[in-house]
Formats: sequence, structure tokens, C-alpha cells
Amino acid sequence: MKFAYLIMAHDNEEQLRLLIEALDYPENDIYLHIDKKSSIRKIQFETKNAQLKVYSRYAVYWGDLSQTRCQVFLLTEAIKEKHDYYHLISGHDFPIKSHNQIIQFFQENYGKQFIHFESNDYCMKETCRYYHFLAPVISRCNISFLKNRISSIENHILDIQKRKGVTRSLYCGANWYSITHDLAEEFCIHSKEILRKVRWTISSDEYVLQTFYKTMAKGNYELFAETKEPGDYKSITREIDWHRGSPYVWKNEDFDFLINSERMFARKFDQRTDAQIITRIAEVVK
Repeated sequence: MKFAYLIMAHDNEEQLRLLIEALDYPENDIYLHIDKKSSIRKIQFETKNAQLKVYSRYAVYWGDLSQTRCQVFLLTEAIKEKHDYYHLISGHDFPIKSHNQIIQFFQENYGKQFIHFESNDYCMKETCRYYHFLAPVISRCNISFLKNRISSIENHILDIQKRKGVTRSLYCGANWYSITHDLAEEFCIHSKEILRKVRWTISSDEYVLQTFYKTMAKGNYELFAETKEPGDYKSITREIDWHRGSPYVWKNEDFDFLINSERMFARKFDQRTDAQIITRIAEVVK
């Protein structure tokens, strides 16, 4: 099988190096985007077996359309060569199974889409239901009193929308995914249209693929699993814990749990919190 790993990173250079080493196999192509604001230099990374392409095109802001544009850019670059699966991960993610185990898992589930969906009620929250016209300005503003003033104006605009009954219906879920070439290609063909649809939301990266899949995709794409309850990420075969953090940062004490998990990947890791868990997992999965 041929995999494309789409990685968005902004910090923790040594952790990122370990991640790339863990993915350094001939069957993998790695598409790494380093935040334009980051001090990490593109030339500091190389591979022995995997094809590695490194970009630094976007200054990425949390919850901003720049994050979504970056993800779409990486996928658009990756589909130029056909891959069986496209895995979107961050620089704070890590495989918790060996390369061969990951290949076997996706062979056994070949053709299924690994996309996470929240409930319809959850997707009616204010961040996606209403138009947040000033959100890009707020996310970039570093001056407290000015940011508070702009936020006040934004809230006033939201109140007007509520009184007028303005609303829209979008589908949402975790932004991380593993999808097949057919779905990736169809998504990229319509990327401009779907980006317009989710524009002026907060965290549009959590709506863009889900809304496309539910409202625009023409192919008959089977999901690997439905989300059964909040915090369940089996559908994207990832271990993510939102009960103990935002999300919880895995620690050395979680090693046995992660290694024995049925999932293929996990997030979130941070070398500043616990570097040992990362190096231990790297040794096991290499």
C-alpha cells in the first residue's frame, strides 16, 4: 500500500524529527507543512526511505481559515501522486503501531473512510451556526484592549443574527482523518466551493470534510465506524482523550494503555510535558 502523511507542525523540533523517523518507509510519502511563524527551518529534516516534501506556505492561526487552507493545500499536493490512503496528522501526533501493523490494518479495511462526526446537536453550536465575520481579525490581534473591543463588536453582530433568525447547517467533527484517493480527489476538485461554504466559522477545519462528505460527495464512500458517543475516536482509529485535557497530553504512565490500544495513532504528545513517552513509543513502533 502507498500512504501519504500530511503533517501540520509548528514547534518541538526534536519531537517532529522522531515522528518523521517513525514514518520513514518506502511505502510512505510525507508532506510536511511548517507554520510560517515557526522558528523551525525546513532544511533540518530528511528521510532515508520515504519521500519527504516540506512546505512553509501559511502562517497558521488556531480556529482560523488559514488552518483549513493549509490542510487543503497539503491534500492537493499529495493527490498529485496516487496513494491508497491520506492521513492527516499534526506534529503532536504519533503512530502507536508499527508500520507493518498500520499497513495490515488499512488493507483489512481497504476502501473505508476514517472520518469523525459529532452529533447534529453539537454541530448547531454558535461557532458554526452563525457567521463570524471578525474571527480572522480576533485570531491575529495581540493587543488585549483592541481584541476585547473587536470581540464586543463580533458579539453584537451575532446578536443581530440571532434576532433575525440567520442560521446555517454544517456537519462537524475532528479534523484528523484517513481517506482514500477517490474521496481525496473529489474533495480537492470542489475545495474552493466547500471552503466558501465553511468560511466565517470558527474552527472551519472541523467542518470542511464532514460537510463535503454529507452534502457534496457523489461517490459511494463507506465509513469505517460511526461515532457512538462524545469523545469516541474509533472512527478515525486515533486515541484522543478530551476528558482529562484539551486534549490530554499523554505521559509515560500511559505507555501500556497506548501500546495495547487497537487504534493506529494517538494525540496529543508534547516533549515539554513528557519526552520519555515519545521516545519509548518510537522504539517500539520502529
